[in-house]
Amino acid sequence: FDRDYSVEEVKELLPDNLTQAWYWVDTFSKEDLDELKGHYVEIEITGEDDKLRREEIYRNPQVLSANQVYGMKAITNTGEYEEDPCVSFISAIESGVSNKSLYQPQFQELYDKLSDSNGEIARDNIRIIGVVVTGDADPLGLLKDADYIKASSLGILVNNY
Repeated sequence: FDRDYSVEEVKELLPDNLTQAWYWVDTFSKEDLDELKGHYVEIEITGEDDKLRREEIYRNPQVLSANQVYGMKAITNTGEYEEDPCVSFISAIESGVSNKSLYQPQFQELYDKLSDSNGEIARDNIRIIGVVVTGDADPLGLLKDADYIKASSLGILVNNY
């Protein structure tokens, strides 16, 4: 998206005949986002004469993979729409923080990023920066020129059989 939105705003933005399957939750600070952008960094290099010299190198923009972003599902495992995906998401994070597991540090980091000054995750703290939608070609085509779409990726199209 062009900016962050609440879940309710996302539901209003997108055509009704598209299925909203997964919401990408904003967990990035301004510093995180700046680091992901292409930029120059200064490094120190030891020359053949053993003298240190500074050099600038360009770091390409980073593309995030699925295991580097956090999100919440909008559809249950049984195919039902989540009535309020934020409630399930917050509950999962709180459970992950309290349960000792391999993923507890990631849950704690997520909790820290999303919690407010009271140390709680409120619904209003959950902002959406992307969404996975499914649907037919015509309603998907309506998104092509939508001003709130910053970038998109088309997965696979299949005919009903």
